[in-house]
Amino acid sequence: MATLETDFRFRIRSYLGEAVAAFWTNAEIDAYAVEAIRNAQYAVPLGALSKLIFSTVKTSLGNSIAVPTNTMKVLRLTVKEPDTTGDYQAPWEEVSPAELAEIREDEGDLLISKTPTRIYCIEEFSATTNSYQITAYPSFALSTHWNFNCIAISTESGTITLPRRPNVQEVAVLEAAAMAARKKSRDLPLAERLMNERKLLLDEINAKYDNNVMLR
Repeated sequence: MATLETDFRFRIRSYLGEAVAAFWTNAEIDAYAVEAIRNAQYAVPLGALSKLIFSTVKTSLGNSIAVPTNTMKVLRLTVKEPDTTGDYQAPWEEVSPAELAEIREDEGDLLISKTPTRIYCIEEFSATTNSYQITAYPSFALSTHWNFNCIAISTESGTITLPRRPNVQEVAVLEAAAMAARKKSRDLPLAERLMNERKLLLDEINAKYDNNVMLR
């Protein structure tokens, strides 16, 4: 079930005991919510964000893959390359940048037809090109097909996509309310209690989920 920004704001205000804007403006509450949503999605295991997984299939030339701007993390890249008969060869395997460099050095500059190796690594995200740099060994052939599974960044306004089950949304609501309670030391005991509840909820989520996710 989708959660509207107004509903999210109402839940924060419920903790603060202020249903209608008075001490806190709606703009302030929304700003706290945005920061808390960003914090929550990085505080929980990836498995708890499985509802945000999306998949894209493309045909690409070269080794640079531009991902959507709402991508939080690339989970897996599957690469297949057609041979001269049109059949697909074995999928490429992901390795670390260090492993790729070592294998490439060991094998030397072999032609794609001379080595069974099919490996690639995902380099650091580049804010300049808004893409994850993919380095392949050997180089991708023409008409390479690739599919990547990613976790999307939660929306921060309009309709909030942070999962309600598991209760990742509540992690964000509790922190946003705590940040608001600290405004001008309005209610520091409340802020401390809310952050303690957030920690307990995070512990519960971490106990149930890990960084392994079921890819679609």
